[in-house]
Amino acid sequence: MRDFDDYDDDRADPELAADGDPEAYLLRLEEEEAEEKGSKSRPKGALMKAVQNALAEFPDHEREMFFMVFSEGVSIAEAARQCGVKGAASAKFNRMLALVREKIG
Repeated sequence: MRDFDDYDDDRADPELAADGDPEAYLLRLEEEEAEEKGSKSRPKGALMKAVQNALAEFPDHEREMFFMVFSEGVSIAEAARQCGVKGAASAKFNRMLALVREKIG
């Protein structure tokens, strides 16, 4: 039977044991991997601005619906109801999402 000390997983990793925070450890690994790949990811503020610019042509209440779905995890139907979006809210949301994907890449 194997002892915990020779069990090969993250719990036995000396770096993880040093700070005792597995989430911080995983974030460090992701950052290191992104640096190695030469990741060109956008800062969160720049990404949000790019999304807002992509959706500028839509009415305010439809943009609000879009952001509620993503930022608050509200369903499309509930966000549409709260924002006063009439008609086929799912179709409107999907058009907005497709436009964001096209503009941002």
